[in-house]
Amino acid sequence: MTATCIPLGGRTIDELHEQVILLWYDMKQRDPDQNPSGTIYWTLTDEVWPSDLPGVTTAIDLCDVLRGRFGYPHLTTDERRSLNAKAIFICAQHDAGKSPIMLFRYMMWATRAGYLLGFASLIRSGFSWWVAGLMIAVWSCFGATRMSAQASTKIKTPEWQLPINGLLHVIALLGLYVASLLHLLHL
Repeated sequence: MTATCIPLGGRTIDELHEQVILLWYDMKQRDPDQNPSGTIYWTLTDEVWPSDLPGVTTAIDLCDVLRGRFGYPHLTTDERRSLNAKAIFICAQHDAGKSPIMLFRYMMWATRAGYLLGFASLIRSGFSWWVAGLMIAVWSCFGATRMSAQASTKIKTPEWQLPINGLLHVIALLGLYVASLLHLLHL
């Protein structure tokens, strides 16, 4: 591991903490036996987990490791308590379905349903440029939304970028649903 610190990419350390906690919680929901520290470390730093770092068992410990990697002092006991309280709030938001990761999952399933409806429409009722064009638009908007979400974990992006890409994705997806249903029903 190099001794130099890597930049936060325009993010604040608090935003980094939130990302670590959210990613940790989401990965633990999928596989409780997994230790996601290496994956999260790689996601946020583009580096493999260094062999000279001890393994961590909590998101707070990972935040402490990343603080050192980004050139910040280690967490004090009071900062750990405060971050732990914040983690409880972030996890509650995630459980309520309000986290960005949960919204992305909902959009992913809605997109898949739109593709299935579009393909069913094309197979049953023949080719339609409207349906095919909207399927391509949904694919393109989904890619743009996904890329801006990934970019926001690495660098500070404009606040409007992700919501606008998401809105365009929703509009294209609704258009795909309507066009596919109209084409399927021969209207």
